[in-house]
Amino acid sequence: MRLTPTAIVYGVVVFATIAWLLNRWMAGIPIQGDTIVFGLPGILWAVAAVMEVLSEEAQHPMILPVALFEIWLLSIGLIWELSLTGFGRYMPIRLPPDFFAYYAILIIGACVAYRSGVTSPSPKIKASTKLALGIPLALQAIQIFSLEIYHTFRGWSPSLRALAIAGILSAIAIWLIITAKPLLSKSKTSCQDESFQA
Repeated sequence: MRLTPTAIVYGVVVFATIAWLLNRWMAGIPIQGDTIVFGLPGILWAVAAVMEVLSEEAQHPMILPVALFEIWLLSIGLIWELSLTGFGRYMPIRLPPDFFAYYAILIIGACVAYRSGVTSPSPKIKASTKLALGIPLALQAIQIFSLEIYHTFRGWSPSLRALAIAGILSAIAIWLIITAKPLLSKSKTSCQDESFQA
């Protein structure tokens, strides 16, 4: 057993999720949807923390898409709020401080999950971690491109900012998937060597 910084970060995300749900409940906000969207993934964060303490490697590819999904859902609310307030020009941003705190903690958790996964010794875990980040980013880029194409067909001018973000996400996703391929080949080769030795 080991108490690593990664396990501590995963544990902090668990406590932040509990605090997020409790704060919203105490503020009188219905949290049925939040319990499903953030509470159930919070269980996965807890499982990942326990697996890290028990020196298991498989939690990083498991938790990374969960982190990206939660960040994406919070980003929808953040972008909507920023668009309503003109990015703070027309009126103050009304989101509470705990929103930004939880958002930041999830980003830190995602970064730690990726870093821990790509520095672990197994090529299979490294490849899985890269794919666990690359595939959701590619899907997010496709979604943005699709929306902009839809807006163009409706007669609206496409957003250059959105297209730039989608392009950056696509580039990162392609790089992650390309760099994961040799690791997968290396993993298959090592598995075949082990089977021959057995």
